Amino acid sequence: MLRKFLDRIKPHFEEGGRLQAFHSLFDGFETFLYVPNKTSKVGVSIHDAIDSKRIMSIVVIALLPALLFGMYNLGYQNYAAAGVTGTFFEMLGNFSFGDYFKGEIIPWAWEFVTEVLKLPKDKLYVTIYLEDDEAFDIWNKEIGIAPERIFRFGKADNFWEHGAGPCGPCSEIYYDRGIKYGCGKPDCKVGCDCDRFMEVWNNVFTQFEGDGKGGYEELAQKNIDTGMGLERLAVVMQDVDSVFDIDTMKAIRDRICELANVKYQTDEIKDISIRLITDHIRSVTFMVSDGIMPSNEGRGYVLRRIIRRAARHGRLLGIKGKFLAKLSNTVIEMSKDGYPELEENKDMIFNVLTEEENKFDKTIDQGLNILADMEAEMAKNGEKTLSGKNAFTLYDTYGFPLDLTKEILEEKGIGRPSTYAPTVETVLARNYVVREAKQFYPTELGILVVDLLK
Repeated sequence: MLRKFLDRIKPHFEEGGRLQAFHSLFDGFETFLYVPNKTSKVGVSIHDAIDSKRIMSIVVIALLPALLFGMYNLGYQNYAAAGVTGTFFEMLGNFSFGDYFKGEIIPWAWEFVTEVLKLPKDKLYVTIYLEDDEAFDIWNKEIGIAPERIFRFGKADNFWEHGAGPCGPCSEIYYDRGIKYGCGKPDCKVGCDCDRFMEVWNNVFTQFEGDGKGGYEELAQKNIDTGMGLERLAVVMQDVDSVFDIDTMKAIRDRICELANVKYQTDEIKDISIRLITDHIRSVTFMVSDGIMPSNEGRGYVLRRIIRRAARHGRLLGIKGKFLAKLSNTVIEMSKDGYPELEENKDMIFNVLTEEENKFDKTIDQGLNILADMEAEMAKNGEKTLSGKNAFTLYDTYGFPLDLTKEILEEKGIGRPSTYAPTVETVLARNYVVREAKQFYPTELGILVVDLLK
């Protein structure tokens, strides 16, 4: 169904010859989007592209896979439980650098959502930045949206910026999924934390150059950055509960249940593992196909963590033997029409996943036994928190991932080491810590001081 949907909307994007390939590269900390040159395959950084001194007018419309590494670091169980998004998603987007702006993109967005997708107008709401009267006037006077259906929010919600550099307000379109997805509160409305109102479109109006200190200078060439998550859109179009219930994800979810001989939505703990594996196997399949290999640093380390986490949750579900390659085949079958490189690279994908599973089997069996001994010692001494020293020993000496230690202890209701923080794995992976270290020193990810020898 998703592929049919893309085939349906493609002609709307191809008018005027504006459809271009788009790629996303990740180095673990910073994201660069590239508009490839079809002959030389040399890309230009999006940050350079919006520099009016270099490029006056670029228009891009694209569908690209994206890996949300930051969300993974924040703790995936919350998202697996919510079913709103995951570590991997497909992003529909159109970008303008010095070409069209608010006066064009807002009517186009409304036209696409109401006339192409045919979403009912009475179920749609709009948000704008608190001070963006220009966007308000377009929505209200040109499109005809009633003022009470336009919500103004502050910087935290409707202003896009990341440190110093190009930035600007944004405007979103929300879809009302109905009372059954709401919180039941009488004041439930757009902006509520419940699942009733779902964002399906976001227009970022990159019109300022920020100095990172609250100062803004208007850009000579203003830009548009649009985002529409394909999986979220499918939730609305297919009228299902979550991204894990759309057709492409359900096929993977059902295969996991088959391998584990379990039924979905009969045990919430198992459901979290099912959703986690469903998400993670998509991520790792695309990552390996793109040439990322498991390693102990950078994006290779992120890949290794995701693979091993999926493997462990397979064990929790009772799946016997190696299963990631089998499951990856389902991902490939569901996505190969849009991403033919998956079929071309499937043997490599299967080999990498199987080899990593083999390595993890050796690591986890030894690590679990040692962690069990540490837990027994804690119980004997009446302790409820694993020391930073023991957590570090598990990683440094036995190769047992720190995030896995944290996850296992939290599942058992045992406190994680008070000296532990989510960024510890990243710091370790980047070789900021040696065996004799007593502290983690401040890094670019934030100030983090840990007493390893507590």
